[in-house]
Amino acid sequence: PANATKITDESNNISGYWYVEGNVTIDRTLTLGGDTHLILCDGAELTINTDRDGIDYGANNLTIYAQSSGTHAGKLTINSRLNGFYSGSSIRNFTINGGIISVTASSNHGIYTAGAVTINGGIISVTASSNYYGIYAFSAVINGGTVSATSDSYGIYTANGSGHNVTINGGKVYAKGTYYGINSADDINL
Repeated sequence: PANATKITDESNNISGYWYVEGNVTIDRTLTLGGDTHLILCDGAELTINTDRDGIDYGANNLTIYAQSSGTHAGKLTINSRLNGFYSGSSIRNFTINGGIISVTASSNHGIYTAGAVTINGGIISVTASSNYYGIYAFSAVINGGTVSATSDSYGIYTANGSGHNVTINGGKVYAKGTYYGINSADDINL
């Protein structure tokens, strides 16, 4: 969109439409101050290194897009000590429509949301620490893309409650954990 703002290494509290062009490294948590749409341009890479959460989207929705698909798609790499993506207790939605996304959370969840995680495309690799989950959500829907979620606990886990399902409609999914690759408090729909 014409109103999108370019992400730089100084970006901190963002909302609205943003895009990544070239190589950008942010050495702190990237915080969302409102619903945010992040566009990964071809050949771009956004790297977030932090001893806290990688992207904290709090009480907001986060949607990630890529300019195109395949090996030239933009990249997002998160190396965090806590959660890679984090929404706290706010019931918000996290949607990935494309991109090459790699998350390593050394002492917490790769993706943590009290809402829904929906993956429609892209190449997503999430690795969590031993006592946590690759993807933790109230519901998880995978419609496409290639998704790898691993930890020594659960690869993909949905919380207790009615309608808290894991649904896989398409794509390739690899989920590995010492206890379960995929564990749902409600249903697993394949």
